[in-house]
Amino acid sequence: MDAKHRLCFVSTDAQKLQTSALTAHSERVSSNVTVSSSIHEFEFERSGADGFDLRIRGELPLGWSAMLASNLSHRRFDVDTATATQAADGTWEGRVHGKRPMGVSSFPSAAELLTPPIEHAAPVKPSVHGHSIDLATDRKSLEVSVRAADAVGLLATLLRNFGMLGLFPRSFDVRTVAGEADDRFMLSSIGGSAVSERAATELERTLARWHAPSFAAHAQLSD
Repeated sequence: MDAKHRLCFVSTDAQKLQTSALTAHSERVSSNVTVSSSIHEFEFERSGADGFDLRIRGELPLGWSAMLASNLSHRRFDVDTATATQAADGTWEGRVHGKRPMGVSSFPSAAELLTPPIEHAAPVKPSVHGHSIDLATDRKSLEVSVRAADAVGLLATLLRNFGMLGLFPRSFDVRTVAGEADDRFMLSSIGGSAVSERAATELERTLARWHAPSFAAHAQLSD
């Protein structure tokens, strides 16, 4: 198999995505290939002896980052760094780097990574060393920082719990150094609407509950 996995969505039933948010209109890009206009670029490639790099760009569905992280962790791909930002036109651009599982012979497709997982990997209970929650300058989003012991599935757990509170990233920057994750998120409610006080309070409770016993909980929620 070629070291780099590139995917174009050909208009066949076998390659249609399982999620309706990714069934946007298609456009002709060559004489014999039709691709979905939802995903403009998807690359999944080997990096070094045991690493991987993933790049994705397009108009992605609500909750896409949690689906991606869950499906990667279920397949034992360990995320070291991940960044994503959403442009004003709604287009996302994301990059993920990490360690691939030993003996992996193939990479999952975008269709496999961006659908709700049939089953999640074993639940990860984060061991949080510190967190902060601040109101962003737009006065409606939350800037959330989480420092925690690194573990396969940590990012998936965080994103899944954010989603359960109706909070979804507008951007995120995830990094792991010396076994500790330093994850930063800009969260808003569905459609970019303002985060409710109730959701912010529940988020604080969730993160505080995950604090490691040897660390005092230090959290801030600015007005």
